[in-house]
Amino acid sequence: MIVPVAAGLAAGVALVILFAYWAANPPVYRAESWSVFEVVLPEGASLDGEGKSFEPQHVSIKSGDGVRWVNQEKLFVTIVVEPACEPADIDAKAISSPTGTEKELGAGDSLECRFFEPGQYRVHTEPWPWMQGTVTVEP
Repeated sequence: MIVPVAAGLAAGVALVILFAYWAANPPVYRAESWSVFEVVLPEGASLDGEGKSFEPQHVSIKSGDGVRWVNQEKLFVTIVVEPACEPADIDAKAISSPTGTEKELGAGDSLECRFFEPGQYRVHTEPWPWMQGTVTVEP
């Protein structure tokens, strides 16, 4: 009868010691912090000669930040980012290759990408050649 009691006391003491250690040294959870900048494809951008382009046309961000392009036009458009960026959302349905990332956007759809490599990225649409912009990524 003494053995089960001793085992129970030992387990209880071990739990108290473990809890005391955890209370003195709690685990640290760090949330990843990054910013997302929104760029709009305005309604009417599909009309050649209207002079509409990305709003804003040029974005400067820090490495690790992201850009979200939102299609406010009523027509489908394909956004192309060259060289490739990293689509931020899993269900983005974006196609990435070494030369670029692209996604077809319907009205209200968006593409969100993160940029880790410093440099300048060219952004344009298909089939509207006048829709051009840049993303400059700083270290």
